[in-house]
Amino acid sequence: MNLLGASRRRSERRRKVVHRPAIRWLVSGVVPGVGYRSLVYRSARKHSLKGWVRHYLGQVEIVAAGSASQLQAFEQDFVQRTPPTVHPQISHSEPLDGVTLKDFRILAGETIQASDIHVPPDYFV
Repeated sequence: MNLLGASRRRSERRRKVVHRPAIRWLVSGVVPGVGYRSLVYRSARKHSLKGWVRHYLGQVEIVAAGSASQLQAFEQDFVQRTPPTVHPQISHSEPLDGVTLKDFRILAGETIQASDIHVPPDYFV
């Protein structure tokens, strides 16, 4: 027992953090401006995933954590089960380690910064 009367085992159990597999996808194609982030959000909630979706430098970035089967079903949803006007393509995916997320959110988009742009010296010639 600690000073507050709670058993030590109980307080240790609360602090235990479970790290679940996570994946980061970059999706390109005809996706911005057609409600794609909302579609991804609903699918993530359906599969009980944690993470986020946002516009990212002309693409859509999706980060999700869950079991391997949840992540696989989610990926199938956001690529294949879309309206006819949406044509998403995964341009990049990578596993992430040590990710702990609370819920799934739609984040504000990331914009291009001047430092992200590289113009070759002979571009304006």
